[in-house]
Amino acid sequence: MTTVTFFRFNGSILGYRAKGHAGYDDYGHDIVCAAVSALCQTCELGLERVAGAHFSLKTDEEKGLRELQLEDLNDRAATILRTLEEGLTEIAKQYPGFVRITYMERRQTS
Repeated sequence: MTTVTFFRFNGSILGYRAKGHAGYDDYGHDIVCAAVSALCQTCELGLERVAGAHFSLKTDEEKGLRELQLEDLNDRAATILRTLEEGLTEIAKQYPGFVRITYMERRQTS
């Protein structure tokens, strides 16, 4: 199963972690994994090229990991991340045994 965790602070999405292989089909033929990966990678391109946002990105293909943390939030970046959330939520509804969406609220550190 692929679990996507969205990191939120004060109602805004500041990043996400997509981890695990969906297991819908064999490696290289898994349309669910491909859909999640395509949406995440498109989001990353949009954040960089459209929103001009700065972020850190960790990937590990073996573990099926993509983790993105925004360094700054602007309106375009917020819209792109919300669009990712909408797209992945729809995939999770269509393939509930293969994709799960969770949320982690970030607390401000003093």
